[in-house]
Amino acid sequence: MVAICLAIVIVPFSLASFVASAISSAIRTDIITANDLAAKLRVQLGPPPTVTQTAASTAGNSGKLGSAPAASLTASNDAVIAELQQFATTIRAIDARARHLNVLVLGVERDPFANIRKDPSAIHNTFELPRGLRNFAVAAADMTAVYQDVRYFAQSLVDDVGFFYGAISACLLPVLYALLGTCAYLLRTFEQQMTTRTFTPSIADSARFLVAAIGGAVVGLFNNFTITQAASIPPLAIAFLVGYAVDVFFVFLEGVLHAFTKGGATSQTPSSGGNA
Repeated sequence: MVAICLAIVIVPFSLASFVASAISSAIRTDIITANDLAAKLRVQLGPPPTVTQTAASTAGNSGKLGSAPAASLTASNDAVIAELQQFATTIRAIDARARHLNVLVLGVERDPFANIRKDPSAIHNTFELPRGLRNFAVAAADMTAVYQDVRYFAQSLVDDVGFFYGAISACLLPVLYALLGTCAYLLRTFEQQMTTRTFTPSIADSARFLVAAIGGAVVGLFNNFTITQAASIPPLAIAFLVGYAVDVFFVFLEGVLHAFTKGGATSQTPSSGGNA
């Protein structure tokens, strides 16, 4: 029953931590890509023209960059359109992932576009490039304004996830995995003793749970444990092993204590060449 209860708690938290970590990593990557695209578009197109400049450009300067009809697009214009499309796609990806993260943290962050989420037309006009795109600079400026709100929303959620789920992964889950390891050991011992008909209830099992919880809390203070240069074990796996083999954990602690004690005794030993 203890193992089942632990699994009911561990599985959702572990799954949520894994999903939150994966989404956060994807958001960070997309933000880097979007930042580069925003800066590149600003350098290529410059600031958006004023209303007067836009009207004059539409009336008499149809051959300039940003006002040419689709039939006469140059290779340079095609590249700018591709970058704008990638920029808009990246913004939509960041926004979607941010909304998923907001669910995992129980909606602690305010959605800057909550008032238009149920309006497909408003969502399309906000996150998509305008139809018949002509003025590239204005389109880039509009998408950049949307991106700034999306980026703030997403970055705030990434920070929240790092705080909440980081604390859970470092403090709570190692203890629970250590307790689960103790359950696995006791179940294995119970199965063996029932097979040989030597089972005897023991009150020492409760003490083993307490020791496993302490060991899991200690393991949570460390990062990955490196075995070789190519292999390492994450703290949660170490916590499970600590709970399964408490005796080995005690041997490890005694070895570390012995190393510190031996080092202290060696440093206090007087040198042989000193005066009597």
